[in-house]
Amino acid sequence: MSSKLNLTDATSPEVIPSISAVISTRNRGDRILAAVESILDNTYPNFDLWIIDQSDDNSTEEALKPFSGDSRLHYLKSDTRGCSAGRNLAISSTTSEFVAITDDDCVASPDWLSKMVAAFKTDKRIGVVSGNVTAGEHDATQGHITTYIRPDSFLATKVSQKSLVHGITANMGVRRSAWEKVSGFDPMLGVGAPLRSASEPDFLIKMLLAGYYVYETPAVLVVHYGFRNWQDYRKLLYQYSYGNGAAIAKYFKERKLFILSYFWSEFFGKIVYPLLKNIVTQRRLAGTTRLKAFSRGFVTGLFTPLDRTTGNFYPKSSKSG
Repeated sequence: MSSKLNLTDATSPEVIPSISAVISTRNRGDRILAAVESILDNTYPNFDLWIIDQSDDNSTEEALKPFSGDSRLHYLKSDTRGCSAGRNLAISSTTSEFVAITDDDCVASPDWLSKMVAAFKTDKRIGVVSGNVTAGEHDATQGHITTYIRPDSFLATKVSQKSLVHGITANMGVRRSAWEKVSGFDPMLGVGAPLRSASEPDFLIKMLLAGYYVYETPAVLVVHYGFRNWQDYRKLLYQYSYGNGAAIAKYFKERKLFILSYFWSEFFGKIVYPLLKNIVTQRRLAGTTRLKAFSRGFVTGLFTPLDRTTGNFYPKSSKSG
């Protein structure tokens, strides 16, 4: 279902809602500065910025000292690991109903927060807003920058539409009350976590299962500068497939019927079919790495303990809360 929601300026109502921007970072040092500056330069009048620093040293903290006089900036050093854990910590520390998430290698547009708030205000059932992520200038012959570009807006209202919305946390908004209801991001999923990736699709599934909507719009924009050479990009694709397999296994364990069609789309549509097509049309075996990664992740997910109260995985050495 295509949606043409009206994203007018969110500052027009008499009461201007607050929004908190969130960055979870690790070992970025002064490379985080462009992201921080772009957010603090946003035109929205009522926001703050939370940075969760999981770094092994103090280089990021030192780089942020010039902003120490800006009351909008909140810095927390944390011994947590993984972007999901960092984002959960940041959101739990905020008081705003709306939260805007980006990465430490992104630059937000000046109206990023205004457009994010405007998107949420169109419907109280929207739990997640996902925007476009374009690539910064780079040499495309030498590597890749992950992007997410949607030409038109789309509103997903039921979990059967999950394959139509993807979103990445380089540019994602979260309604705090909805985040609380679904027990946040799964800390076992995502970059830096034991199951490596797939925090975004898992989070969107949890939101849709809880009755919230996912709204994707190109009006909310960031530019991504996270360049990877081809070797590192192949490693990233492995992590993506591994985490996706683990995340999908979760819903098999919970016996959610929708997962059958989603599994078909993600596994057969995106991994098996391209592999078979390469064999038939080009007489070459390409794509086996993603097949192995997804399969290994799926098996790992099946054997990773699941807290059925929160819907989140937990380490085998821990007990469910």
